[in-house]
Amino acid sequence: MKSKREAGKKREAGGSRRGTLELYLAGKSLAEISAERGLALSTVESHLADCVANDELQVNRFVDEKKLAMILPLV
Repeated sequence: MKSKREAGKKREAGGSRRGTLELYLAGKSLAEISAERGLALSTVESHLADCVANDELQVNRFVDEKKLAMILPLV
């Protein structure tokens, strides 16, 4: 069973992901989000990947249609 502290960290992480998504949707670049939020670029990328996995963001924002057509049959 998770402690209250661990459960709180999980909620904070979800809030952090939402903050990243909001800035991205507002037109900020990944580098700008990283600098503004004080996060590693890899963390920002991870947040946005989670958003794609959770259908909060469309993958075609990151991968062009031609490449996507080649990738999708393989997954």
